[in-house]
Amino acid sequence: WRRELIGKGLKGKTIKSIFAFFRGFLRDYRQGHPKFIIAEFPRIKTVRPDKPRMPLGDLVRVLDEIAVEDRGIFLCLAYLTIRPGEARAIRVEHYDWKAGKLNICEAMKSQSGDKPIVGGTKTGAEGHYAVPAELRRWVSEHASRFNPKAPLFPNPRTGKHYKRAVPTDIWRAACEAAKVEYVAVYAATKRSGLTALSEAGLSIADIQAMGRHTAERMTREYIVDDDAKRDRGTTLLEQLIDGERENQ
Repeated sequence: WRRELIGKGLKGKTIKSIFAFFRGFLRDYRQGHPKFIIAEFPRIKTVRPDKPRMPLGDLVRVLDEIAVEDRGIFLCLAYLTIRPGEARAIRVEHYDWKAGKLNICEAMKSQSGDKPIVGGTKTGAEGHYAVPAELRRWVSEHASRFNPKAPLFPNPRTGKHYKRAVPTDIWRAACEAAKVEYVAVYAATKRSGLTALSEAGLSIADIQAMGRHTAERMTREYIVDDDAKRDRGTTLLEQLIDGERENQ
């Protein structure tokens, strides 16, 4: 079965998810049918690909290369570490102008921006986020206060929600203009942002809340890996030992 799925061009994570759903089905079926006897379905080990991230310095340079009219949705992605589909779905009514809070409660389910289809977020979790000053300024200058159903981050060329491909094209062009190695916008904002918070010492519980992850294991996929932690630990220990040596 696994060879068949690989032959169809599916990637390791997708294959793993298919097997996980099947294992869950067998488990649930057994609970309702005690006489159902079948061997335990094994866990399939897959090679986990490297997950690229973008240094915050590069992120800033790329943001600066994006036209001001388009920059709002990217500022939202960078500061709030939400998913692109969630940012595309945000409407004016989701923003509390007085408190400067943004409610993330929906995600775009369609490619088109003309007749958007929205639904729940990927994990089903919602959240209110404090909007940083730079993003608040952008919203006050570019978003409409008078149409609650209008997109908070409209495509300046159409006035409607962004199509799925448009932010990707804008981001790729900005990476080239900034002479920065291309990293997909999701990885460059959400994954890189949560990693930066981990490096700054924010607790995993706080990072989990920021990312609205339903399980800690989901958060650990976005934060600093153990090798990086060991490198920092070794460097700090070296500094401590050298400091003691100088004091003797």
